[in-house]
Amino acid sequence: MRRQRLACGALSVFLLTNPFRTDEPQYHPQLASEFAEPKSFTPDLQHEA
Repeated sequence: MRRQRLACGALSVFLLTNPFRTDEPQYHPQLASEFAEPKSFTPDLQHEA
């Protein structure tokens, strides 16, 4: 992103359990967040995640 001079205005994080393990509980939570100011610094994005 930085090489192309781009910035991230929002971030989505999602988790999925193994759909082939039908004997296990299934989870698929997700979270989305918009930034007040776009970011391109990787540690900032990791912190938000």
